[in-house]
Amino acid sequence: ISDIETFYLLDELSKKYSGISLSGIRALILKCHGYSCIDIASYYGVKPNHISAWISRATTKLRSDKCFICP
Repeated sequence: ISDIETFYLLDELSKKYSGISLSGIRALILKCHGYSCIDIASYYGVKPNHISAWISRATTKLRSDKCFICP
């Protein structure tokens, strides 16, 4: 799967989520673009540990999402 497909898929899936999961998906997209947790934390005005937790929450949900996993 290409980077463009990954970004598109994450963007489309973000429409299904809200709260921390949505923030985690957005942070994951930024991580894929090369930003560090510190950079992302500065953008959101939170501690870097929060970003890691958000991404963890989002990846847990994405792993169980039938639209995200490959058959």
